[in-house]
Amino acid sequence: MDIRMRLLVRMLRQQGIADEHLLGDLLRISPDVESLLRHLVAHGTISKDWAVRAGDSVRRKARGVPPDAKTLVAQERSFGQLALRKGLVAVSELEAGILEQQRLFRMNLRFRIGEILVRQGVLTVEQVREILTQQGKSTLRCGSCGAVVVAQEGNQECSSCHGELREPGYLSVVRADQ
Repeated sequence: MDIRMRLLVRMLRQQGIADEHLLGDLLRISPDVESLLRHLVAHGTISKDWAVRAGDSVRRKARGVPPDAKTLVAQERSFGQLALRKGLVAVSELEAGILEQQRLFRMNLRFRIGEILVRQGVLTVEQVREILTQQGKSTLRCGSCGAVVVAQEGNQECSSCHGELREPGYLSVVRADQ
């Protein structure tokens, strides 16, 4: 396994995207970084944007080039980092949430870390919304299909049915279908 592939595997582990079992399977069918990223995008495991950033990051690290400002800002603005910085969660609570997220992912259940931390009683719905706002995101509901999504500011279209996304009248829990 070359240095770029080792770096990508470490990144996938750290982000909680893939566990050892899934990585073993992926490495058997994906001979290089690009094909592994294409496979993960095709199966909806990661977004195209994440794949591009990860590919760039792996190439830079393999050459010994420091990450660019955009990558550093994205890392600093991750949900977990913001929650830690605000003092809303302890490292152990965040780690437990990530482990639960990985366990659920292995069962093909995709939950955002905010959803998991609310269910575990670590965060409140309002605290999750506060962090999402800090990230430039909000929880919206599709007027057509009813899906609940966490969307970037300015995104007004459901990725499933292309219906209009609106502020939900009431959400008692943080739940995202997409």
